[in-house]
Amino acid sequence: MFWKERKRGQGAVGAAILIAVVALLIVFYLLLVPPEEREALLEEKNITVAKPPAEEKILLDVSPGRLHYIAEKTIEHPISSVELDLWSESTVLKERDSVYVSSTIFGKKKVNISFDVKKEDVENAFVVFDISKAKGRLIIKVNGVEVLNNYISTPSIEPLRISEFLRDGKNVIEFYASGVGFAFWRKNKYQLLNVKIIADMLIREKQEARHVFIMTPEERENLEKVIVRFIPLCKQEDVGKLVVKLNDHTIFDAVPDCNSMIEPIELTRDYVNVGENVVYMRTEKGRFLIDRFMVASKIGKVEYPTYYFDLSAEQYDAITSGQKNAILTIRFRESVERKIGKVIVNGHYIGIDQKESDFVAKINDYVVRGSNAVQIVPSRTLDVVALVVELS
Repeated sequence: MFWKERKRGQGAVGAAILIAVVALLIVFYLLLVPPEEREALLEEKNITVAKPPAEEKILLDVSPGRLHYIAEKTIEHPISSVELDLWSESTVLKERDSVYVSSTIFGKKKVNISFDVKKEDVENAFVVFDISKAKGRLIIKVNGVEVLNNYISTPSIEPLRISEFLRDGKNVIEFYASGVGFAFWRKNKYQLLNVKIIADMLIREKQEARHVFIMTPEERENLEKVIVRFIPLCKQEDVGKLVVKLNDHTIFDAVPDCNSMIEPIELTRDYVNVGENVVYMRTEKGRFLIDRFMVASKIGKVEYPTYYFDLSAEQYDAITSGQKNAILTIRFRESVERKIGKVIVNGHYIGIDQKESDFVAKINDYVVRGSNAVQIVPSRTLDVVALVVELS
């Protein structure tokens, strides 16, 4: 009996020691873990009840950017009067006091005269000379092409036309006498005096002109068509074709009726650019005074973007019952200029005329259940940073 009691006491002591050791280990563990984890272990766990998602407040949030305003239906770009003139002057390209050529059985004495010319500037070109001695045939070549091969018995001949045989740059005219053939004792020869190469050269100083006009981005964006008109002042019998281009597009190329307004030329917007536009004019013959030249831009109806937002039945009921307000906010770029225009909500107009950067309006009376439309129409160019519609 004593033994059993003793054994039971020893078991109780062992259990107590085990509990103490476990408790001590737990204390050491709590001391060793980081403070935030220790607090989480010691505190009671909170039970979180899921809340329903917050009601959508932002109905519309867009950045319209720059809205251009164009007051005029026609924007005119006048160009000052332009004088065009293309005329010719008789010019001596090359001359020699004397040219002597001969031909014998022993050989030929030739003379070459060279000169430079821009072919497109030559209207007519001739070789002229007098003759003091003549025997045999006189042969003349221009750039290798024979233009004369004949006996000459007069002291002079008609000017020899050479225009069609000229080329750009260097040109060579050859003079020589014909060969003696079997008459080996003979000597063919020519003595030419006052030899000249004469040409009617075009003077192009005023043949063409260029003028520039500027088109703004808003004008180009809203352009419907372009109309060009002008009056060519001239003498009908003295002029040739008149060429007019707009930005390298040929818009007129004909002999005009002098002193009358031309038929208006209608062009699409593809003919003009944002920024610089170049008007080019050129006469092909004679003198023009181009007067009352006008490039007119016809502006179509300016379309401004429309933005949409939806109202659910619950949101609409909250507005009509007075629980919520529909607030429209327009945020303009910071500036001291007046912001003038209107905002249209489902066909209802709200005027804008202020210097402040933010425009705020309550639009409860203008909204409807379902789809709603908002449009900003400027009365001067506006920079709109943001357009927001929200419930509050």
